[in-house]
Amino acid sequence: MELPIPDADQTLQDLSTTIKVAVDSTVDALQEARAYFAGRREEVPDSKFAPGLVRYLIKGHLSQREHRAVEMSEDDPYTFEALSNNGLLLSALVGEILYRIRILKGDSDNPDSGYLPPPGSSGRKQDFYAQKSVQLSFFLDGMVVKPTEEEGPQIVNLVLAWHVNRVYELQGIWLVCPKSGGTTLTSTSIHWFEQIQDGEPESAWDAYKGPADDVDDLDLGDDDAAAAQDDRVAK
Repeated sequence: MELPIPDADQTLQDLSTTIKVAVDSTVDALQEARAYFAGRREEVPDSKFAPGLVRYLIKGHLSQREHRAVEMSEDDPYTFEALSNNGLLLSALVGEILYRIRILKGDSDNPDSGYLPPPGSSGRKQDFYAQKSVQLSFFLDGMVVKPTEEEGPQIVNLVLAWHVNRVYELQGIWLVCPKSGGTTLTSTSIHWFEQIQDGEPESAWDAYKGPADDVDDLDLGDDDAAAAQDDRVAK
């Protein structure tokens, strides 16, 4: 029997710690990315390179914060999984629900759905949007578990969409529960969305002290053709 999707209020309550980690990591990464481009006197970041850089930096902040996970509430544990092409996935098992959160650059043409980008031609991403949880595996206590319809936790797939302007100033972050999606923006549908960050935190840029050359030479990884295509569509 298909279980109902938790509403936004329950989800945000269940994921209070995980969402804070994801938002803080995204804000820090965007600050570092702007410092990187400012160090090269590029007022407008390269639209093709910048999203990959931000995802790379978010990945680093999530990895660093995961080392302190033991200090967090036992009611909201999370794990971080790196995907191909600097894709990002957070998983949090809360009670009988396993939440899986993809972190993606928002689509500026889709504000009415929390800036949710289309999943593109990737069948795996389309299944993720369609909440087809029985086809997904996840890590639990160091083991890969493939739930079936008869056993295992309910899996709820979410997208954390970060939206920036042309100079990569944060405009907001939205948590979206997708319902379906294909190769076009009009193909996407959602259960709900909630804005969880409105613009830059106060004095966030002034608080950042890291030098721009910290990210001078970055290994963004080798992507296969399919992953690269998914990424281009998601942007």
